[in-house]
Formats: sequence, structure tokens, C-alpha cells
Amino acid sequence: MAYSVLVVDDELLTLRTINRALSEEGFDVFVAIDGEKALEVFREEKPDLVLVDIVLPGLDGIEVLREIKQQSPATIVLMMSAYHVVERAVEAMKLGAYDYLVKPFHLADMVSTMKRAAELLALRVLEEGSFYRQGGTRPIRVDVRLLAATNRDLKASLASGEFREDLFYRLNVVPIVIPPLRERREDIVPLALDFLQHFNQELKRTFSGFSRAAAELLTSCPWPGNIRELKNVIERTMILSPDGEIDLEHLPTEIRDFGSVGDAREKAETAPAVALPSTAHNSEEHAYLTLRELEDRYIEEVLASVGNNKGRAARVLGIHPTSLLRRLKKNHKPAPPADASQASDRNKQDKLE
Repeated sequence: MAYSVLVVDDELLTLRTINRALSEEGFDVFVAIDGEKALEVFREEKPDLVLVDIVLPGLDGIEVLREIKQQSPATIVLMMSAYHVVERAVEAMKLGAYDYLVKPFHLADMVSTMKRAAELLALRVLEEGSFYRQGGTRPIRVDVRLLAATNRDLKASLASGEFREDLFYRLNVVPIVIPPLRERREDIVPLALDFLQHFNQELKRTFSGFSRAAAELLTSCPWPGNIRELKNVIERTMILSPDGEIDLEHLPTEIRDFGSVGDAREKAETAPAVALPSTAHNSEEHAYLTLRELEDRYIEEVLASVGNNKGRAARVLGIHPTSLLRRLKKNHKPAPPADASQASDRNKQDKLE
């Protein structure tokens, strides 16, 4: 969510600079050039954070702080000044100011301080099980389980002081690390089929699947943008290509450049076709298969195409044989035989033994 902040300063250049810096970091910024205007904006907008200069014409920053804390005790207020006057800083802290910044401050330090102040809002909810509605004076109790996600290295952010240590350990109760797509290549084709099915519905198209070579190339790509990049590539390919089967030449140039098209065609000689499963019903509730169902059907097709050789099947799928065996065991069903003749041969051998 975007946090809102009110910035109060009578120096227009400082006001514009802070406004730009905080807006670029995702804050919703309101501004005021004096104390009276600050209180008016505060009552109307009820921001999460307030950054106010101590020295202002008319109503000074200390009085603004005092009034805001009376109206909304939970609002986080930071003070700033061009002069480090110990008495004023102490007075501000006693009135409930979160921090005191001395101008001119480095903009990166100011942004970091504002982010840490915003993190305090989330920490309050986790620690106290309550929050204040914007502009409210009474706490509202909540009983929630919080699921948080990030693509940042939070331990590195802790070391650099960019993330609150107390909030990290409050959030990091049951960590779940999801590896990037390049480290779980067995998911690439099932995800691609899922996106194909989704965009068939959204774009009113009738794509049937991927050629063996196209599927092999998709599997070999590093996907630095992870699932979002894969989804984008599938959508773009479907927009620019004719209905039917997606082949190598239909994939974007940057994907073809990632891997060897020749290698993809060579490996595709032993790989199964990759197509969307047919559905018995056309009604909306039967229009989609779950990702798990797509994966299971694809695994069955691969096993059947390689004569139930689990080692070869694992190589085609791009996963470790142990992972394949674990998946088959979890499904509680044996892998399909390659064909009837092979099954008959095994039955004859069993009788001889």
C-alpha cells in the first residue's frame, strides 16, 4: 500500500525537492507552506506521516506537532530544522515526535528515515493487534494472520539499516523461499500452458499448444523476469501469431537469442508434443484445468512417450529423478505403460519367473 505524507516547509525549493524524492519512492505527498495550512490539509487528508519544519511563519512546527498529536495520537510526525537546537529537539520528542532531522540533510537519508517511520505503522499492528483509522483517536482491535512477500534481500537491507530489525523478526516467523523460475524448469511448460489457456479465453483465440522445439526453447531460457516475463512472452506471442500450434519462429527474438534454436530442435526429437488437454465441456466452469492437473497430464504424456523410463522422463522434464518419483508417489498412481506390447511382454516375463 502507498503511505501518505504531509510535508510542511516555508522554503519552496526544499518543499519541491522533498516532494519529488518521496513521490518517486511511492509516497502520496501533500504539501503546505505554513502551520495554519498544514493543519487544514491534515484535517482534510489525514496523512499517515507528517514531516514539518520547526521554524515556520505564524504557527510554528512545535505547535503544529502539538495540535496533530491531540487530533490523532497515532500519526507519526518527524521534525526538521536548519539548526540543531537541543532544547527544541527535546521538546519535540517529549510531545511525541518520531525523529528530528537537521537540514541540509542528504535526500537518501531522509527517504530512508521516512520509510522506517512508515514501517513502524505495520509493526504497531503486529505488536499491538490494533490500529488507528486515519484521523481516528480510538484504536481498532484486529485478529489477523499476515502474509508478506518481497523480492528484496531483507537481510542485506537489515545490514544497511534500510529495514527495521524489529519488523523483520516480527514478520519472519515462517519464511518460505520461492526459487526463481530458472531453478525450477519443470514448472515452465505447465505455466506456459496455463497462460496459453488463460489468454485463449481473454483474447478469444484457439491456440492448441507448443511445438516440441518451442517447448524445449522455453524450458532452456533463464527467465530473469521470472513468471511475469514468461506470461508477457506468451501473451505477446499469441497476439502476433496465427491460431494453432506455437513454433520456434513465433517466439520473440529475445527468447530465440537466449538459446540455441538448433539445440532446441535436436532435443525436441525425443520430446513429446506439448498441447492443451481437450475438455469434454465448453461451459465456463470446465474451461480451465488447474495448474496441478496440467502438470500431471504432461508428466503422464512424457512417461508414456519414453516407455516409462523414469530416468529419461526426468531428463525431458528437466528435473531430478527423485523429484519425479516423489511426484508420482504423491499422486498415488503408477506411471502408464509405454504401449500394449510392452505390457504384454512384461506379463509373459512375470509368468516365466
